[in-house]
Amino acid sequence: MSLAGVRSNRGDHYQTLVAFDWALSILANDTYQWLEVDSTSLDACGNPISVDDVVIGCADGNLIACQCKKNQPDFKPWSIADLGDELTKAARFLAANQRSQVKFYSRNDFGPLAKLREHAQNPPDATAYQQSLTVDHQKTNATLASYLLGTSGLTTYDWLRRTSFEVSKEFDREKELLKERLRFMVSNADTAFNASLPALADSARNLT
Repeated sequence: MSLAGVRSNRGDHYQTLVAFDWALSILANDTYQWLEVDSTSLDACGNPISVDDVVIGCADGNLIACQCKKNQPDFKPWSIADLGDELTKAARFLAANQRSQVKFYSRNDFGPLAKLREHAQNPPDATAYQQSLTVDHQKTNATLASYLLGTSGLTTYDWLRRTSFEVSKEFDREKELLKERLRFMVSNADTAFNASLPALADSARNLT
């Protein structure tokens, strides 16, 4: 297999581990009801969901859409330019689904964008947010805004308040943690994990 093929397979495996983690949450928590891998569902406006790697349906009718990006070349932090179109896709999803969320997953950190997101959790509204920005934050905010143009008035403050960034552990540690969670649900966690992971990897259907 080519190097590109190996990297693609590892990316798919990473997406499956994220989906498995959410599948366990669905089994344990009534807040979450279903998930799709490589979702083919429609959003609230009747359009295909633009952030579709893993989509979770909540009991209140809202959605959590996950973008899974295994890692950057050379494991550099993600910049806004690196994420590019993924930020616009997230903006389209958030504009169409007013109370839903987007989660970005990667094994690399998200640099200034994650820093700005953390800052945005404190101000009570968009006006206070704009007034609180440092010079560095202003630069990051302006760059982010350029990717949100044409998304039905969605502000950078709205985008940041409804978007989060998850930095994952090494694959082996992720698997170990998933099996630990499974031990609270089944008698043989290893067997359940080994049987469930391939099925989830091959599936683009709802899990209930």
